[in-house]
Amino acid sequence: MAGPCPASREAPGVPTGPSVERDMPRPTAGRHIDRNSPRGYYLGYAGHADPLGRHDEAGLPVHSRTEAGAVYSPGDVARTALGNLELYLANGSPLRRGRFEEGARWLMANAEEVPGSFIGWAMPGVPGAFEGGLREGWFSGGAHAECLAVLVRASSLLRMPGALEAARRAAGAFATSVTEGGFLREVGDGGHEGGLESLAVFEEYPIPDRPSMTLSGHVRALWAIHDLSKLVRDDSVTSLLDRGVRGLLFVIDRYDVGYWARYDLDETWRGTNLASPQELELLSLQLGSLGELTGVDEFSETGRRFAGYATDSAGRRRALWNRFRFRLRNWESVPE
Repeated sequence: MAGPCPASREAPGVPTGPSVERDMPRPTAGRHIDRNSPRGYYLGYAGHADPLGRHDEAGLPVHSRTEAGAVYSPGDVARTALGNLELYLANGSPLRRGRFEEGARWLMANAEEVPGSFIGWAMPGVPGAFEGGLREGWFSGGAHAECLAVLVRASSLLRMPGALEAARRAAGAFATSVTEGGFLREVGDGGHEGGLESLAVFEEYPIPDRPSMTLSGHVRALWAIHDLSKLVRDDSVTSLLDRGVRGLLFVIDRYDVGYWARYDLDETWRGTNLASPQELELLSLQLGSLGELTGVDEFSETGRRFAGYATDSAGRRRALWNRFRFRLRNWESVPE
């Protein structure tokens, strides 16, 4: 097809997922996963262990610098820590262990308290697509999940003091409604009633009146809650995991467009926000892993179907063209 490559430009403000999808040519599974106890992370983050850009003396990535000092992105810190953990598990390097510990310590030291609810980590900026919906210092469900994954592993593998308590407090964000500052959005018939029996989706971009329900962010949250459930005997954590699994089962078919996958279910866009090719491969990997963890065959089957889409040249061309059209339609302004 003549014309510009649909994947060559991204519309300002249109989210394309966490930086792992943008930075990694091919998403890969972690090499030290233990299905029964938190060990290596589910995604291969070794490439994030040594930040290519600005970083501090501890090897943690610096998002930007201001007159007040360094500004960090909690998601970048978490991925750097998880990347160093992967290398430590591979070779036992004290340097890699130390850098993982530095990441965990940074998360514990820089967590913000939401009175009476949970702790979380402020993002360094608001995506243009969500200006007016998200406030400065907002919390991201996807980044939060990977921060929680670091703390869980700091506790289970290194017995780091305070890590488990911080993980438990951070998990409270997934049990808190988006209307109250958390990530939980109730879906389905049961969700209208609320309570412990409701179905849940965990929002990466938690705006009360704008359901976006990014699939990748929800799976990251389920991974994190699953891992915490392996360390604590707490019915509320088990219930939260069950609600999230049933919530995903309720909406999973909506992500499949017959030849590709949607990145989110946000109806505010002009058109359908399809996943990039890298994101499609990531979603396939994530759903396959989630199916193994939960024993839910529908997740594994959907992951295999998405993997098939990724290798189909006609479907790929169609998806790239529709992504290009989507970005043109959402280029100048974000729909109200």
